[in-house]
Amino acid sequence: MERRLVIMYQDFYNDVMYKERENFLIEHRDKTNRANGYNDRQLKYMIDVTLDLKVPTMRKHNHDLEYSVLTKYKRTGKLFDKRVKSFYKTRMFEREMCEILKISTLPREVKESIKQEYLEKYNDFISSKKQGYDLLKLDATCFGKKDTQHRYTAYFVWGFNGRGKHCLYYNVVQGEENQAGWQELIQYILSNINLEDVKLLISDMFGALKTLLHKNLSFIPLQNCMWHRFYSLLKYYKGGKYGRRSILSKKYSKLLKSETREELEDLLNSFKKLDFYKRRGGSGKLNDPKLDRMISHSWEDNFTFLDLEKEMKSYTRNNLIQTTDIESIFSDMKFYLKKNHKYNTVEELTFKIFFFLEYKNYLPT
Repeated sequence: MERRLVIMYQDFYNDVMYKERENFLIEHRDKTNRANGYNDRQLKYMIDVTLDLKVPTMRKHNHDLEYSVLTKYKRTGKLFDKRVKSFYKTRMFEREMCEILKISTLPREVKESIKQEYLEKYNDFISSKKQGYDLLKLDATCFGKKDTQHRYTAYFVWGFNGRGKHCLYYNVVQGEENQAGWQELIQYILSNINLEDVKLLISDMFGALKTLLHKNLSFIPLQNCMWHRFYSLLKYYKGGKYGRRSILSKKYSKLLKSETREELEDLLNSFKKLDFYKRRGGSGKLNDPKLDRMISHSWEDNFTFLDLEKEMKSYTRNNLIQTTDIESIFSDMKFYLKKNHKYNTVEELTFKIFFFLEYKNYLPT
């Protein structure tokens, strides 16, 4: 290893331990445990690399400092490196880790090592077979600003059963949602997911996806995501952003309380009473055949789940309706991944999504 890299690693580890020691002294100002100087330690980091470290010690219990893990007889750095990576993983992202450790950045080689480790895990995850799910949700979410080279779409398959939900597949591609991305996802479902137990597919109303599902997976009943349905209906509502949110919340709340098909039909028909803008500006009612079809209770795939309640005994009535809401899955992911953040490469976003899924226990075991 080049001398400059040795110094970089050495300074990084010393900095982490020093900052942790300073924070410890502030937090334990009124307690009996105190810092007791440093131990000079030569750490064998690789076969031909030795790091000169200053390891802080405590008067009572040295393990109070999590990153002063080099005990009196410890001479190798594998454990230390593993602990740093483990801490990085649990805190999810570099920024959070650096804030906690009070350092400005991680060495590039450390970041690259962690990224490669998780890309390898992702490849193993993609190649594995999945089974034991009775409901699949398909959706895509976009990251980055529109009309830029840093705009990405992540395609997902989520599997549900009586034990919870797992991400069964995701793939990040550059650009907007399109038919090619969905074609790849459906091919994955056919090749890697055991469909014997699957009783229901849930998706939004993206035209190319619906066409592909009817063509390739017509043997599984399809259900519209009702949150997407309501959201699309309110796209041209006159009441503005906050008015749309209020109507959406009220309608969705009423959906969860509906017990019969008639109540659900009345709920969709109630959208006809709202005032809409015309599609291309102007005022007055939105006279759009597409809107009429979306509102119509006879339009495809609105109430498929009603016919499957008896088969899906592990879901309560209310839980089954909530499960048809794809968007709820992405709320915590969007918070952590920050949808408008500038991700530089597909690989970067891919491994950070994997971080999130692993951290939240959303991966199949």
